Amino acid sequence: MLGNVLTALAHNFVVLMAARCAVGFATLAVNPVAISLVSDLFVPNLRGRATMMIAVGQLAGMSSAFGFGGTLLVAFGSEPDGWRVDNTVDDIAVDGSRRVATGDA
Repeated sequence: MLGNVLTALAHNFVVLMAARCAVGFATLAVNPVAISLVSDLFVPNLRGRATMMIAVGQLAGMSSAFGFGGTLLVAFGSEPDGWRVDNTVDDIAVDGSRRVATGDA
């Protein structure tokens, strides 16, 4: 959680990267525990489905972050100064989420 808060409050690129590294380390610690709990709490014929739900949850969370972030950008007017990333994937995701948020989709 600390890494996510630092990401939101990052004032430069170095702080942003350090915060994202903290999130990565936290995920590195939590993911094996979640998979271990699946093997402890689910019967053998449901373990694959439970493990799949963990993976789908991670992917859905990362994917929805683009839409939610774009919606926040629209709600607060524009992108923060100095944080423009010239990346085709980022441009498509932000533009698509802006269009959905404004009803132009």
